[in-house]
Amino acid sequence: MVHSLLPVCLVTAFGASGLVVGVIEGLAEALALAKEAVEMASASDAPLLQGWALTTLADVYGAAGNEEERDATLRQA
Repeated sequence: MVHSLLPVCLVTAFGASGLVVGVIEGLAEALALAKEAVEMASASDAPLLQGWALTTLADVYGAAGNEEERDATLRQA
């Protein structure tokens, strides 16, 4: 329930534009999907699939500006 109020709060209280809210929500969705892909790939016996999922997660971390997590994820891949 609080999650649905966050965009409204960002726009009204902080004056964020719709573009900023969209980028934040897009990164959150991309992160959730990439983490799910890593979880699914880790259950497989395909090392290429596991590496692909981890590098995709690292790309999302990089796009979000989280270089520490990106580097740690790339080392894991």
